Amino acid sequence: LAHYTKRVTITSRDIQMAVRLLLPGKMGKLAEAQGTNAALRTSLCAIWQQRK
Repeated sequence: LAHYTKRVTITSRDIQMAVRLLLPGKMGKLAEAQGTNAALRTSLCAIWQQRK
């Protein structure tokens, strides 16, 4: 994916687009939603840990 975009870093938007292209219809939307939720939970957990 990084090679395709010709960049060193991969953004969440790049990953979402790849998922939509690889997985058809509802399956792609579900995978994208679950990935977004997982990333959000991880971010919130990291923020919570820093506050303690």
